[in-house]
Amino acid sequence: MPYRHTHLPTSIHVYREIRARILSLELAPNVHLGEQGLADDLKVSRTPIREALGRLSAEGLVEMYPRRGAVVAPIRLKAVRTAQFVRETLEAAIVRQAAERATSRGVFPLLQTIEEQKLAERENEPSLFYAADEKMHRQICVLADQEAAWQLIEDAKTHMDRIRKLTLQPRKISELIDDHEYIVDAVRQKNADKAEKRVRTHLQTILPGLESLMDQYPDYFDIDENEATGMNMTATGIGQ
Repeated sequence: MPYRHTHLPTSIHVYREIRARILSLELAPNVHLGEQGLADDLKVSRTPIREALGRLSAEGLVEMYPRRGAVVAPIRLKAVRTAQFVRETLEAAIVRQAAERATSRGVFPLLQTIEEQKLAERENEPSLFYAADEKMHRQICVLADQEAAWQLIEDAKTHMDRIRKLTLQPRKISELIDDHEYIVDAVRQKNADKAEKRVRTHLQTILPGLESLMDQYPDYFDIDENEATGMNMTATGIGQ
């Protein structure tokens, strides 16, 4: 799709489009990113493509090689775990503030996002569920008067998002909706302790399944020796 008629710079549109494709796994880990191919696909010159790839490289989503060029970066467990830690820490504090500030008017948009999630589940539309899920977490920031913090969370969770895409199955979606309903109800009740505890357990669910995902999608991951040792210790009960 061409971008020349929109008000934002072409490079920003190109960056967002390539980034979205990487996070949705449309562009899978280790896939080659040819500048000319992307330029033809997005109907732009190679300059904004090159700029976007450079920015994505700085974020750890793209890797640049002298002869091979750009490739989608593999998923690295250390980055996923760091992202999870940062997101849990921020959202646990934010949901407490949301619960303390909760009003009927403020909670209503959260209830709407739950209905959107349920509709997405009924329609078997994982992408719509994902959007409604994001909307709910962002709305909690709004209710807490920490809307600007959502950008920090979005930046931090980049390396979690591809994992989440791999795990969005119908049963998983149902479990996530249950969690979301519990969190929103705790916020509505102004029960900050209850809301924080569930947010923490909710955001930790991504961690136990990492090893099985690596077995299922071995070409998507890259771990170093220290990561592998850490996983083996955890699997045998050492270091827990």
